[in-house]
Amino acid sequence: MPIPRPCAPRRPRAALWLCLLWALLAPWHAAAQPPQALALRDQLAVGYLQLELALAERPVTATDARIQLNREFDRLTLTFFAGNMTGAIGMLDTLVRTTVGDAARLTILRSRAEERLTALTAARRVQQVGAATVPHLLHVPPGEAPAAGWPVVVAVHGSGGDERMFFGGYGAGSIRALAESHGVAVVTPLAPLSPAALLGLVDALADSHRLDGTRVALLGHSMGAGVVSRAAAEHPARVHAVVCIAGSCAAAAAEGARMPVLVIAGALDPLAGAAGLEQQMGALRRDGRVVQFRRYDTEGHTLVVGQALPDVMRWLADQLSQRMPRSGLQSIRQQDHAREKQTHAR
Repeated sequence: MPIPRPCAPRRPRAALWLCLLWALLAPWHAAAQPPQALALRDQLAVGYLQLELALAERPVTATDARIQLNREFDRLTLTFFAGNMTGAIGMLDTLVRTTVGDAARLTILRSRAEERLTALTAARRVQQVGAATVPHLLHVPPGEAPAAGWPVVVAVHGSGGDERMFFGGYGAGSIRALAESHGVAVVTPLAPLSPAALLGLVDALADSHRLDGTRVALLGHSMGAGVVSRAAAEHPARVHAVVCIAGSCAAAAAEGARMPVLVIAGALDPLAGAAGLEQQMGALRRDGRVVQFRRYDTEGHTLVVGQALPDVMRWLADQLSQRMPRSGLQSIRQQDHAREKQTHAR
């Protein structure tokens, strides 16, 4: 099966709707690829984590240098979406070498990246949620859980990634330490998945891992933003807050969805333009709803995630610390009671 090329770098804006369609189809397409193609995707994963580890150790803070870094990374992203994985790997290798510089350090960082991804692959679990089979990773803070259980952030990756992206990609996996500092558990499922499967995963893990199913927030990048905003729209009583990074949160404007929303955009993003995302804010702002928009002027489509995560996790922890309206809790109890009846009926 030939790889479609809807996101050719020559016309990224004109083909945006095709890019988004490809973003939705890419995971299924990846599953159908031969072992050689999957090996290339693993190379990209290692190279990306190698870059993020380098940036975590020695951040690129000069404005011009940061802009150039993001533009080069977005070019290789567009090359990947165009189906040219070999070209994307070559571009990423060059970018990593340029960023790190020292050959010995390159070797060390590559070894660390490979070890991290191997460990994450081994830590993967698969949960049956209704008719859906959901591969996922889970990180729970050490120590005693609160009496009601750990508040939960469900973090959904973008197209071309998998459930390891938040723990072994974006920001070099900084979300785990950030979650611990705020006393929050993080679940990262393989996307795409249905809203019912996303929230059902939390329910399925709640008892064995002391998760508080009444305090759930959603975070998504790119394709993942669409996944979490749809979940918020279809199950508004279950969701405390939503964050969309470099992706549309428009679905969360559905009637009855009043949870706080934070939208993050990279000013340089060639796929999910900051201006377009900001225009969507009007539909979200109603009935006194808390809606915030933050633009990162030196960031593009992917590297913006690592830059934004400290602010995002701080914001989500603040939202999760606030009590859900009584109507929301009552709806959750009604849904739990309905599930119990279905279980007994079987």
